[in-house]
Amino acid sequence: MSGLRVLSVLVIITGLVFTSCETTEFDSRRNFRGTWNVEEYSYRLPMPSYFQSRITLDEFNEENIFIENFYDAGLEISAMVVGSKVFIPYQQIGMFEILDGYGGYSENMISMSYVVRINISDEQVITDTLEAYFTKRY
Repeated sequence: MSGLRVLSVLVIITGLVFTSCETTEFDSRRNFRGTWNVEEYSYRLPMPSYFQSRITLDEFNEENIFIENFYDAGLEISAMVVGSKVFIPYQQIGMFEILDGYGGYSENMISMSYVVRINISDEQVITDTLEAYFTKRY
């Protein structure tokens, strides 16, 4: 075998060894991704609300997710995932203000607490404190 051929084979083998030793980092946001059945309890209302929500990954920020149909109001909000925890920062969408929120993922379920303020008019503002339980559909 010529020296050039031996060198080529060694380069290929070395590349394969180092490639197989690389570890793939797990993106914990993938646990949150999917379609969810939501059971939401308001401290203002006597009965829970039941609806569906979809969670997608933010392609441009590797910490963020998007929660669609948040608060069963057709809102799409962003949230930050750190491990199995989720944090909802302040955001305003039309007359809705999401003041803050937090939660966690465990065994195909997400539990969250958050506060929503609805600005109906200058004189009428409703603040709603909620607990929600997301159960994975698919």
